[in-house]
Order: sequence, then C-alpha cells, then structure tokens
Amino acid sequence: MKCGMLFSLLLMTSFVSAMNDVPSEQEVMNLIQQVKEGKTDPSSLNKWPTGGRWGLLRILVRWDLKRTEKLLQAGADPNFYDGSDTPLACADFEGTKLLLKYSADPKQCEMSLLCHAMTVCYNEAEGRPIDKGLINETIDWMNRLIESGEDVDKWESGDFGRHLLYNIVKSRIEPNAKKALISCAIRNGSNPHLDYFKSDCGKLDGSVYAYLSSCEKYRCWTAFMRKEG
Repeated sequence: MKCGMLFSLLLMTSFVSAMNDVPSEQEVMNLIQQVKEGKTDPSSLNKWPTGGRWGLLRILVRWDLKRTEKLLQAGADPNFYDGSDTPLACADFEGTKLLLKYSADPKQCEMSLLCHAMTVCYNEAEGRPIDKGLINETIDWMNRLIESGEDVDKWESGDFGRHLLYNIVKSRIEPNAKKALISCAIRNGSNPHLDYFKSDCGKLDGSVYAYLSSCEKYRCWTAFMRKEG
C-alpha cells in the first residue's frame, strides 16, 4: 500500500503542475466550437497546447465532469494516451462512470484501475475506519471496471508495481473492509496464487504469507465464502 500511496503523491504533484494551465470553461467551449466549424483539428480536443504532458481529459476528469462530458460529446477520445496513461487513470468513481459511458476501455490503461480504486478509497478514509458506504461504492466501482474488461489480476509493472489482492492484503484497513474487498476480487475470478505477489515492493511478512497460503486453497468462490463464514 505504501507504493500505492507514494504513486498517488507523485501523481498529484504532477497533476497540480498540469492544472496551472487548465483551460477555462469558456476556452473549452471555444475549442469545441472551432472544431465544429472545421477551424481546428479534432485532435485538439485531446491535448491542450499548454497542458504539458497531460492529456486534456486526464486533467479535467477528476475535477470538472461538466467540461469533461462536453469534450466527450464533441468527439474527444476517452482512450487518448498522452504518453503516460489514459483518462481512466485519473478518474474517481463518478469520472469512471462518465468515461465508460463514452466507451472508455480499461484494457488500454497501463495502471491497474482496480488498485487505483482501492487507493482512492483508502485515501478518502484519511486514516479513519472505512464506512460501509465507501466500501460498497468501491466494490461497485471495481465491478463496473471488471464488467468493462479490466483484468482483476492485472499486474502493474514499473517502480510502482501493484496487484489488487497484494494491495488489499498489505493495506492497513480494518478486517471487515479487507474481507469485503478480497471477496469482491475472488468473486470476480482473482487467483490468489502466491506467484502473483512477488515484486520489488518488499517481501511479505509471515502473517500475510500464511493468509495467502490459506486463500490459495479456496479459488472456488463458493468454497471461499463457506470458509469466510
């Protein structure tokens, strides 16, 4: 989880820098009008000239869904890769629903979007016990992503390599919330085989290793639920 939180911190630092050059609502409307009139290339809807390396949708989707949807309606690409990732990588739950509505494809995103959803859940709790409403929203978020093609066992490569079950087990959230998230992952076909948990993020401690060894015996969803009671 530490890797996920560090990733989020670096992501936010870069995001704040990009936000300094975010177009106003009027500028967005002017851009859309220019595209409609054929005065500028439609690809301009994906990349703001002063937005640095961030794609326009990836900047806006977390903070302004109104402008985001206007761009999508005008033809902006919901899967535009800006050299770092696609808009889904910056979306919260509402932003994810909006992008999926316009045919965003989780498979085109490099980030593990399920790990992203869990990290957002953890960060929103801000160290407090995670309430049932937030857990249910996170599970709904995960289910929508999986239904849209996200791989529940996707391993995110690179310095911030993450895997959903690895993140859940290593997190510091309370047992009931952890159980609900693990249940969601296994219900959707996640394979708790220990090979998935080998990474450069650090060795698993004995208690986590023992827990995963137990999970590995219950790959069948019904058997797992009988075990969990």
